Amino acid sequence: MVQGHQAFRNRSGAGRRSSHVRYPIGARQKIAERIIDDIRVEWERSGAQVLQRMAIEEPSKFAQLAAGLIPREALLTVAQKLPGGLDGEDWELMLSVCAAIKQVLPDANQQLPSAVLEFVLTAIRLADAKLIEDCTE
Repeated sequence: MVQGHQAFRNRSGAGRRSSHVRYPIGARQKIAERIIDDIRVEWERSGAQVLQRMAIEEPSKFAQLAAGLIPREALLTVAQKLPGGLDGEDWELMLSVCAAIKQVLPDANQQLPSAVLEFVLTAIRLADAKLIEDCTE
């Protein structure tokens, strides 16, 4: 217990725990350091086994833990490397579109980008066009 009852007295002097608990200077830091040290010791003893079990039994929590440990700067660096500021799903879509274009136009990389784009737009318009039935009576 912290010296005397000072840590558990609120401003009115009642013996109730208060949100305004006053710890001696440096006490919270020392407690935090001890907790971190205990975690370090336990991690060295059984961390690998815990991770292995977690990866097998709760893979989504394992992935969440791993993602939480990646520094934010690293995530931003990865995101910045995708052209056009695209997210991962949009980038995959773009790669699929490029593959489809190359399948239909094998020499697409030797044509002007505007010509390839016009081809793609025309194909999209044709796919979306409504068929007009023979109206002659």
